[in-house]
Amino acid sequence: MIIHISIDDVDGSFFNRPQLYRFLKKLHIRYNAVFTVYIQNWADLDEKIKIDLSECAEWLKFGIHTTEKGEVFCGGDCFLEAINFIDKLKRIGVQEKSITRIHRLHMFAGTEECILSMKQALNGKFISGLLTADDSRQSYYLNTEICKELYSSSSIVYDVSNDILFIPTDIRLDWFDKDFRSNREYKKPCLKKPYKELESRYKMGEFERKQVLTIFTHYWQIYRRGHLTNRKKWIEDVCRFAKDNDILIGYLEGVITRGDAIEFYEN
Repeated sequence: MIIHISIDDVDGSFFNRPQLYRFLKKLHIRYNAVFTVYIQNWADLDEKIKIDLSECAEWLKFGIHTTEKGEVFCGGDCFLEAINFIDKLKRIGVQEKSITRIHRLHMFAGTEECILSMKQALNGKFISGLLTADDSRQSYYLNTEICKELYSSSSIVYDVSNDILFIPTDIRLDWFDKDFRSNREYKKPCLKKPYKELESRYKMGEFERKQVLTIFTHYWQIYRRGHLTNRKKWIEDVCRFAKDNDILIGYLEGVITRGDAIEFYEN
């Protein structure tokens, strides 16, 4: 098993007020951790960034989260959105190998038409997979039966017709916020801290058959008003758990293939 750690809702401040970047770098050095950040409102990225992206090429990947205006992918020219996103990243110094092919789109939403249009960027390789919801909501264009399989069984599914993997999101670190509330069904933690919760689930065998454990949080949970919050400890908890149990923190690319997934054909 590997652990995949990602952060949603990242904006331009990540590149110009690099407190979180420095923290992630420290975790990379200490735990050999790698991370993926999914970017919103990316049209506002300033090309005069304050971090050296050449030094993080091996431990940090970037993915798309919203349209350039911060909206979901349910209309408009989605191919152009993908092309412009890639161009914007390259302009600030992101190498093509640091652009992930497995994305988590805002609200887990996106029409089949939009997603297939985006997929055509990077010579048809911009999207090889999508991360699905950590709760019982619908994800993307998938039907109710497939979404239930993703959530209830944590199974990876493969859309044969469109050549896209759908990978369930297992743990939302936001759950550990004492004020977290949701009307949807989700796998509520029993313990107060991520490390202890992960350790408990691990010992109970919950992860025994998992090939990947996908964990995420939101940028605004760990960076507010120009400062890192105490919730940064959530991410370090995950890294400590991985190290203490000899689990690799890695990327999804190249680890998951259609052979690992339940296949279905989108009609």
